Amino acid sequence: MTVIGGTIAAVFGAITAAHTAWPIVDPYLLAHRGYVIEKVGDVQATTNELLIWKFEDKKNQIASDIAGWTIQMQKEADPQTKKLIEQRIKQLGSDQTQIDERIRKIKGK
Repeated sequence: MTVIGGTIAAVFGAITAAHTAWPIVDPYLLAHRGYVIEKVGDVQATTNELLIWKFEDKKNQIASDIAGWTIQMQKEADPQTKKLIEQRIKQLGSDQTQIDERIRKIKGK
């Protein structure tokens, strides 16, 4: 009978000690997956929004550059310069496509 009583006392003593020591021990324990997902999820969403805004701003800047180069190409008389401007417009179009792809990846589509 004393063994059972001693076991019960030890279990309740361990529970009380763990409850008392928890504020001291908690910062040094490893975080479980759910806790990390909860804490990092909001930060990740904000970061994704900022990246999307950055890429959309860059995409708008490229569209503006393409429009400017198109106007410049119409004014240009030299065929060699026109060819260089066309290459630049194609490169900007390729950059714009890459930015669209990055935005789709960030959005998860």
